[in-house]
Amino acid sequence: MMKIQNLVSLKGLRLPVAQIVTASLIAIALPMAPAQALFGGSRNPYESCAADLTRAQVSAADAASACGQALRPDDLGTCVNRIADQKVSGADALSVCRQVRRPVEAASCVVSIRRGVSDTAIVDVLDSCRRSLLPRTFSDCVVGLNSQTKVGGKQAIASCLDTNDRPRDLLPTFIPLGNEIPIPTAPSGIPTPVVPSTTQPPTQPSTPNTTQPSGSQPVPALY
Repeated sequence: MMKIQNLVSLKGLRLPVAQIVTASLIAIALPMAPAQALFGGSRNPYESCAADLTRAQVSAADAASACGQALRPDDLGTCVNRIADQKVSGADALSVCRQVRRPVEAASCVVSIRRGVSDTAIVDVLDSCRRSLLPRTFSDCVVGLNSQTKVGGKQAIASCLDTNDRPRDLLPTFIPLGNEIPIPTAPSGIPTPVVPSTTQPPTQPSTPNTTQPSGSQPVPALY
């Protein structure tokens, strides 16, 4: 085989051969790029979901069904994977992640409470994070109450679930039941129709009576 130095030293082929050899060496040294990098796309979200669920020891049938029906399969896989890292079975983690609107926040809720509140049972943590409509706010509530008031984890969970979705900025009422003050109704703004009065039509003036009354004396003529 001809050496690379001999190919480079050949007259008229010095520059092209050098470029080809250099490009070949660089291509051999670099690792094979994944297909998504070549086409400029990201990883298939369903593939990511199936990989995360399989890593969490979820059966292949359940993983395929869950990832195929998920609106955001990559978020579902992330949720299951993070909860399973807290020594939770993949089946239990999948049950929680499939029933929430924000699976990534639900996983963060479980991880935050498990790390911040030591005396909470994992069953209570999974159920409360699943029931909460705002999992991140809920976990902040549980960890904050437990840290500052020293209440137990179960009591903190119950307190935060009671106030998690309570409407705020409402004016309270102190009127006892049965003593309500009637609220006057506002005028409707529709004018009252005018009903014409039933008056008699004007009568014609009567013609004066030129007859002489009976028994009167005749007026004497002046001619």
